Amino acid sequence: INPGLCHCANSATTLDSPEMHLDMVRPGIIVYGYFADEVSKEYLASKGKSVELKPVMTLESCVSSIRQFKKGNFAGYGCRWEAKSDTNVGVIPVGYADGWFRRFSECGVKIAVDGKNYPICGRICMDQCMIDLGADCNAKRWDKAILFGDSSDGALQTADDIARLTGTISYEITCGISKRVIRVFVQ
Repeated sequence: INPGLCHCANSATTLDSPEMHLDMVRPGIIVYGYFADEVSKEYLASKGKSVELKPVMTLESCVSSIRQFKKGNFAGYGCRWEAKSDTNVGVIPVGYADGWFRRFSECGVKIAVDGKNYPICGRICMDQCMIDLGADCNAKRWDKAILFGDSSDGALQTADDIARLTGTISYEITCGISKRVIRVFVQ
């Protein structure tokens, strides 16, 4: 029997067990610069294989609109967020139809604009979400908004950070980005 090409090495095995490489490997999440989970990272470290991975995927958008909110104004479906004081709210045109899931709404996930993290306010909508820019807002319309990525790109959180906050794995964050989102490949 000729089984054809044989492969059984996932991301961790690709880094750890060359005898398991057979005809090919399936590196998976390490291609994005992440470990599958903390267990994989700790396992490699316990074998003396300290591997530093760098996230290579950045999800970015822009601030499409900025609105002044008075204390007591509400944002989002169901009026889930209320301004505790006068503030500015930025609209980011990324929502759950793009893979920026609703569960990111109220768990500590933030969006970076001009090197500062801002909390999401209200529920994430299908095509957009909102962030609380504060009363002393320096952000401007069309400023870059970085949802996740590597810090060298200006991101202040990675897919791993979001995964930890939402009780999932970085695979779900990176692979959940929908076909609607334009991909730009940089060498």
